[in-house]
Amino acid sequence: VETWPDSDGKVRRVFLVNLLPGGQEFVFSFSFLLAREYLESEDIFLKQDLLESEFERIGDTQLPYFVSNTGGYSNVRDFGVQLLLNFRNTRGKERFRTLSFRDIKNRNFDPDWIRDRIVIIGMTATSTPDFIDTVAIADLEIPGKIRGVEFHAHATSQIISAVSDGRPLLDGWSETGEYLWIFAWAIFTIYISLSMRSSSQKLIAIGSAIFILFILSYCLLLIGWWIPVVPVLLIPISGLILTSAVTDRRNLQYEILQENRLSRERKDSIDNAFNHIHNGPLQTLHILLTKVRNNTLTREELMCELERVDREIRKLDETLTRDALSAYETLILGNGTKVDLNLSFHELLAEVYRETIKRDFPNFKTLKITIPQFDEIEAIELNFEEKRKVCQFLEEALCNVGKHAKDATRLAVICKKEGKYCTILLRDNGKPCKIRNSGGKGTRQMRDITGILQGEFKLNISPNGSECKLKLPLEKRNLGFASIKRVLRTLI
Repeated sequence: VETWPDSDGKVRRVFLVNLLPGGQEFVFSFSFLLAREYLESEDIFLKQDLLESEFERIGDTQLPYFVSNTGGYSNVRDFGVQLLLNFRNTRGKERFRTLSFRDIKNRNFDPDWIRDRIVIIGMTATSTPDFIDTVAIADLEIPGKIRGVEFHAHATSQIISAVSDGRPLLDGWSETGEYLWIFAWAIFTIYISLSMRSSSQKLIAIGSAIFILFILSYCLLLIGWWIPVVPVLLIPISGLILTSAVTDRRNLQYEILQENRLSRERKDSIDNAFNHIHNGPLQTLHILLTKVRNNTLTREELMCELERVDREIRKLDETLTRDALSAYETLILGNGTKVDLNLSFHELLAEVYRETIKRDFPNFKTLKITIPQFDEIEAIELNFEEKRKVCQFLEEALCNVGKHAKDATRLAVICKKEGKYCTILLRDNGKPCKIRNSGGKGTRQMRDITGILQGEFKLNISPNGSECKLKLPLEKRNLGFASIKRVLRTLI
């Protein structure tokens, strides 16, 4: 047997040596014997020892023997010694000089055509069913079929040309090399797919990669290397589908995060605006309403107070604009004072206390004893926005004392470390009022803010005074389920 067709019926390899039935003896193929005889006449010899690797060499030429996984093959029968065929495919030209029996009989040929040449005699009549199926040769008389005698000419010529002229013989890479090749393309495809967000850019990049793959594989084939193409071709397609799904998911997550971020920013903007309104014009308006109820204002004083409220409301736009432009590093209090959030934590709270206690609240005027205590606390971990919220808590709590702690004579404002917590405590001896007992919107907002700060908020009101306490962890903790619920409720 000189040929063994592939599963599609096409012949792509030729036997050099085949084992006889029983596997004890072997025979050389016809084309290999012809090539050996010709080369030996040129003093190029074959070492005929099947047990040594030198059998694979004729002269200085290594014959790349076919194995079951060579090139595009996978687990095919590789018995005997086989060689991939590199057919001569000269389009529009005669591949081998052919003489008919009549030309020989009539001596219609040049003797130099056959002198020192290999001459193969065989049947070429179409009535003789001696054909080999192949798709490697174009412009055949019968498409897809060559005659048996021409097949032997291709096989013999291939060996002689490889040894004498250095014509490339077809071979494949080792399995390790093929795996590295496929793996490299996989990494390259995944990289270009993940590095591009646009689907059109991905299609162009993958299309370019496939084009380069075909060009590269064709160039390698010209020099004798048959490399895997189909497995590598499937990688960009599957990689495009996979990375598109991953990218789509990543884009969706990015959009969700962006939407959540915008929601938080809108919520923070609303809270910030409320705090400025609540700690500014609303506090002044509350004092004015109290004086009006008590009939302690003359017409001129009422007009003066109303003009003051008008100025604070008009100034509110400027305050909010300054607050937005100052990013996260400053805080503007209700009286318009700007506080630097880069201050240490205890200095920051002390500054908020000093500026707020100066405001014109009626119950601040009755205070006789004030106890500000701000201990230095180093370990607390708060960013600018969290510092802002704590300062707004302190300002709100002080404003509540100034408005609602009737006839208060004593106020203690304490910031100290208690175990793993920082405690901010406000205690006064003022008489409670109905409004204070109900708890305003500012108090409810403080309860929600503690969910974000992972702290604890308590407000105790008694006939002998009130106590407002905020506890903050010195180190950030993982959010528990209850804390997550509070955070979500605050953000929504």
